[in-house]
Amino acid sequence: MEQLHLGSHLSVSRGFYDHHGIYIGNNQVIHYSGFAEAFNKGSIEPLTKAL
Repeated sequence: MEQLHLGSHLSVSRGFYDHHGIYIGNNQVIHYSGFAEAFNKGSIEPLTKAL
């Protein structure tokens, strides 16, 4: 795995869409939760799973 730097843009394919996040250090990523709850707009929040 390559070294992550502050501000690194991360992207993973979820089949129908790509999910994006930004590395903020200390093994944490923030991401847009999007339509996690049907079509309610989400917020930008920390990812809850460790890298």
